Amino acid sequence: MSITSLQLHTAGPLVFSCRGCRTILGDSTDFVCSMQALDGARFVCLRGATEVRVDSIPTTSAGLHNSVHFSVCCVPCGAAVGRLYTQLPPALAPALNLLCLEDACCLSYELGTAEVRLAAGVGSSGMAAAAPASQQQQQQQQQQGQRDPRLLGSSGAVGLGGAATAGGALGTDPALVLELLQRVEQLEATLCTTQAMLVMHDEQLRELQGYRGDVAAAAAGT
Repeated sequence: MSITSLQLHTAGPLVFSCRGCRTILGDSTDFVCSMQALDGARFVCLRGATEVRVDSIPTTSAGLHNSVHFSVCCVPCGAAVGRLYTQLPPALAPALNLLCLEDACCLSYELGTAEVRLAAGVGSSGMAAAAPASQQQQQQQQQQGQRDPRLLGSSGAVGLGGAATAGGALGTDPALVLELLQRVEQLEATLCTTQAMLVMHDEQLRELQGYRGDVAAAAAGT
C-alpha cells in the first residue's frame, strides 16, 4: 500500500460518479490524496461524498500492512464504490478515515473540457444574431422547469416537460437524451431484478411444508 499523490494534476475540477448508475458521488474540491492498495486497487480519497453509505462489517488485513476498512456503497444502486480505512500504517496516515473511491468502480470527468466549442460570431450574421435569442429561450425553459415541480424528476433534473420546445417536441440536447436513455435502462434493470426476486421467493415458499398459496388463490378467485 502506498500514497501515490497528494495533489491532482488536472486543469479543472473533477467530478466522480458511480460507474454502475452514474450517480454523482463527489468532486475534487474534497480531494486529499490518491492511494494504491496491496491488491492493486487504486483510490481517490475525499473528505466527503454524497449518495454513499458505509458498511458496518469491517475487513481486516493482517501482516506488514495491517489495516482495517469498511466498504463504501452507492445508495441508489447498492454497488461497492470504495473503502473507508479506520486503521492504516503510519506511512498511509493521509488516507485514514476518508471516503476512498475506487478507480475501477467510479467514473470521472473534468469540468471545462467540452469537445466542441463555437467561436463568437461564427457563421452568417443571421446565425450570430439568432444565437442570443436561442440561448435566452433555453434559459427561460430551464427556469420554467425549475419553478414547476411537476417537471422535475427525483434527482432534481429537468424531466420530459422541461425538455420540450415551444412546438411541443423534444429538444436536441445530446446530454439530456443520454440521461433519459440511462434512466430507462435503470428502470428496466430494476424491473428485471424485482421479477427475479419474486420468482426466487415463490420457489422458496413452495418448498415449505404445508404451503397452500395456490389453494388460497383459487379459493379467492371463486
